[in-house]
Amino acid sequence: MKIIDGDYQTTLFAKFLKLLIENLSNSIKQIFLEKLSLAIITTAYSNGGFFQYVQNEIKFLKLILAKTGVKHLHHKAKNYDIAIYFEANGHGTIYFNEKTIEKISEIKNSNLASENDKEILILISDFLKAFNPTVGDSLSVLICAEKCLKILNLNCSDVYDLYENIPSVNMKKVVKDKSIYVSNEDDSRLIEPINIQNKIDEIVEEYKNDLGRCFVRASGTEDIVRVYAEAKTSEIAQKISDKVFELLY
Repeated sequence: MKIIDGDYQTTLFAKFLKLLIENLSNSIKQIFLEKLSLAIITTAYSNGGFFQYVQNEIKFLKLILAKTGVKHLHHKAKNYDIAIYFEANGHGTIYFNEKTIEKISEIKNSNLASENDKEILILISDFLKAFNPTVGDSLSVLICAEKCLKILNLNCSDVYDLYENIPSVNMKKVVKDKSIYVSNEDDSRLIEPINIQNKIDEIVEEYKNDLGRCFVRASGTEDIVRVYAEAKTSEIAQKISDKVFELLY
């Protein structure tokens, strides 16, 4: 069974928003992108395949990393007019505010906007209003996903074909004192102990041609440290994870 997780939900909604914006006239599209700040907020747990897709195909949305936990994504999202944010586990929504809707309305009412522009801008506004910008609402997300699939003429299998997930491994290790493991502002690197982060960098460098990526973070709810690793094959991802696992104490 395949699940449309947070990465794929973000991809679907970003692709739909991209379609609408690209169908605006050049002048209105330029004004829209100048007046409104747009972003995708995610965490280090998002798959490398997702990162590559967004950076290559959805370039008008700024890609921002936040600490693990939907409250941290929401906090970052508030810095933008429109921010799509979903954790890999599916928790999230599309953030916007009253000023966002006002800006879209101002653009729609400008003399430069054609009838087609106005229809698209109304659709963008209505699309945003379907989401709860304060907290994720699974029902509204489901309904919006169905609408996006229909308008984009896609099915769930097509969404999985947009990009291929890089094999990943999740491990956890019970440690003596998890508090000594201090991560940076987006959990992608350790600030302390720096010697462990340096060794992780060396291990990842060894597998850089195999799409190697790895980070560790102390759990916020359990007395453990979590290890996440990626590589072009599950076997290599496991090797990276095992090597990093042995560094933890």
